[in-house]
Amino acid sequence: AAWYWHFVDVVWLFLFVVIYILGAAPGAGAH
Repeated sequence: AAWYWHFVDVVWLFLFVVIYILGAAPGAGAH
């Protein structure tokens, strides 16, 4: 179903943003 794959895309995008924020939170050479 198309809605299922759209939901998966939203979940992966959310996880990517969360990991990016958590990874950049310490600020000790994250970038």
